Amino acid sequence: MSRTRLRTWRAPARSLASILVPVLFLALGGLLTGCKDEKPAPRKPARTPMTAPTAPTPPPDGPFVEYHDEAKTQKKAEGAFRGGVQVGEWTYWHPSGRVSARGSWIDGKMTGTWAEFHENGDKRSERSFVDGKPEGQLTIWYDNGKVESIGTFRNGVRQGLWTDFHPEGKKKREGQYVDDLQDGPWSSWYPDGRQQSEVRFARGEKVGTWKSWTAEGRQESEATFVAGKSEGPATMWYPSGQLQAQIQYKDGMADGEWREWHANGKLSFAGRYVAGKREGPWQYFAEDGTPDAARTGEYKNDNLQAAAPK
Repeated sequence: MSRTRLRTWRAPARSLASILVPVLFLALGGLLTGCKDEKPAPRKPARTPMTAPTAPTPPPDGPFVEYHDEAKTQKKAEGAFRGGVQVGEWTYWHPSGRVSARGSWIDGKMTGTWAEFHENGDKRSERSFVDGKPEGQLTIWYDNGKVESIGTFRNGVRQGLWTDFHPEGKKKREGQYVDDLQDGPWSSWYPDGRQQSEVRFARGEKVGTWKSWTAEGRQESEATFVAGKSEGPATMWYPSGQLQAQIQYKDGMADGEWREWHANGKLSFAGRYVAGKREGPWQYFAEDGTPDAARTGEYKNDNLQAAAPK
């Protein structure tokens, strides 16, 4: 997994959430889509191939068949329409000819038990719908037959414990949902079972101490969040264990002393932020310790006023 590293100077108001969040929220088979605007993307049910078929508008009542190919030799979807909406049993196929999904519709809404299948014929997911909304347990399987994800829906929203697993069977991440919002502690693990991250939410907002570790077990980052915003000191380390950055936040913005080191242990830069902007004296150094005179000097409102004399 690629991670953002503090190897060069970066934007002053950048929140540590943009570093920590991807550690926990990786893309997983359409379940998670990463992060945007420093917030984890909402987790959705498994990708569904049961998209509306290509049909005349409005489609005529009665049986309907859609094909993958122009020669109409390989079915893509088969079912029926009534009153312009899907009704009754529908079946969907992969281009290979194997069934990809099967379930029922009532007045254009998914109902009852639906099953998805991998290309190899093994079941990919099983879930139930009531009046078009997912209800009860959702189970997703890898194509090797091992469970990929288990969670529960109530009235169309995620509730209770949700757990994802690595293809080999060990836990990948786990936490609770309350009314479709992440709540309480969430943890993630590497395939070998080592802890990858430990974070906390309060009804969807980042709170408390967030920590992450490398695959080798060394601590990688630690920061604190209050009401969804970075607050107070934050620290990052290189995979070697070498200190990488010591930074301060206030109300989600860089505020206070900010120091960063090169991987060889030499100071990269040091200075102070005030409300997300560089203020006062700042020092910058190359990896060999040589001062960067072009950027070193007095700053005001994030602008260099006078460079240090060479």
